[in-house]
Amino acid sequence: MVVSMMNSAIMMFEKTAAQYPNKIAVQDEEGEIPFQALRQCAMGLGTALLHETNGALGLFPVIVYLPKSIDALACYLGAQYSGNPYVPVDAAIPMFRLQNIVNSIGQGFLITNKALLPNLSDLQLGGVRVLLLEDMEKTEVEEALVFAIVERVIDADPIYIMYTSGSTGVPKGVTIPHRGIIDYAHWLQETFRFDENTVLGNQSAFYF
Repeated sequence: MVVSMMNSAIMMFEKTAAQYPNKIAVQDEEGEIPFQALRQCAMGLGTALLHETNGALGLFPVIVYLPKSIDALACYLGAQYSGNPYVPVDAAIPMFRLQNIVNSIGQGFLITNKALLPNLSDLQLGGVRVLLLEDMEKTEVEEALVFAIVERVIDADPIYIMYTSGSTGVPKGVTIPHRGIIDYAHWLQETFRFDENTVLGNQSAFYF
């Protein structure tokens, strides 16, 4: 199912996945994944998040505490499918910095995996609930549930929250709207003429 209105960045992904379902979307050191498989995985994660939020829109930031990987990207997309902004953090982040981010979020979710879960043993979570990626991946996709939320997202809604370095004190969250990403993606395509055969490398951390 593809919603025609380009009201959010996730609909740009939907359009691409529909056009090029079998093309490789992302490759990391562990392997690669085509667009349709990435969509299916992300939509399952979005469904799992919606089961937790009861369909609330934009109220629950999703901290993604995972290594730079396909899994992390799937979680970013999954957060978008749930109508909530994601918060990228480094898996090697100092716990005091992660604690500051959790405190700033107030209420929301933190997605991690079983390997990283012990790192969070001393974290004061408050209103942030930890979700295990391995458990979320077992959730069956409910497209109707997902698109009932996605259709309500507008371009002014937040897509992600990026935290500053905190060099002047406590890290501060900067909220980026969907429109910013949509406009930037269009500018990139028009300027550099990307097409379906273009391959881009990413060197920086996802939180940068």
